Amino acid sequence: MIAATSTSPNGISQADGQTQRLGRLWIYSDGIGTLIEIPSRRLAPVVVFLAIWLVGWSFAGFISVSAFFGSFGGPAVFTVFIGVWCSVWAGGWVATAASLLWMLVGREIAILRDGVLTKRLVLPWVGLSRSYSAEFIRDLRLNTMTGDPQISQEEGVGLPLGQYGAVAFDHDGETVYLGAALGPMAADALLEAIEAWLQQETRDA
Repeated sequence: MIAATSTSPNGISQADGQTQRLGRLWIYSDGIGTLIEIPSRRLAPVVVFLAIWLVGWSFAGFISVSAFFGSFGGPAVFTVFIGVWCSVWAGGWVATAASLLWMLVGREIAILRDGVLTKRLVLPWVGLSRSYSAEFIRDLRLNTMTGDPQISQEEGVGLPLGQYGAVAFDHDGETVYLGAALGPMAADALLEAIEAWLQQETRDA
């Protein structure tokens, strides 16, 4: 899958059986494929803020749920209002808890193997995976919105949402983003690792 002796300008070689690191980027290569692991970024002020906010939000939710169950004997409009508010509260709690958990222990993984790039977002006990055929990957590039070499991505929180990712490519009408926690140098290395894999896939085809 990966050429046995390929070294990038960033010093990231892709020799079989090697483990290498550049910043937050880990690259594990063997004779079968390559696994690229990107741990989440832990920004202490953001983590502390989310933790404190989550405690306060949980207390507000406890009060709201208690009020909801206590409203059944009163006006229906009040019960509906509290029910809607509880739904909003639950959505906010889940989003905040997921963001906090991601920043503490989340990992973004790209697996390059057997002509398929698999992107995984991993949290304890749960993970989301999407697979993309090398045959249909087009316009592999640095993401100019968040991967601009002139702008440090450390200014962001590195959540893998929307268009946030240091590297992007098009696949079957969809734009895919990778490397939400990477700065410019590691983004270059990620781009080069995927490019080398795509070139090898083309030669093997």
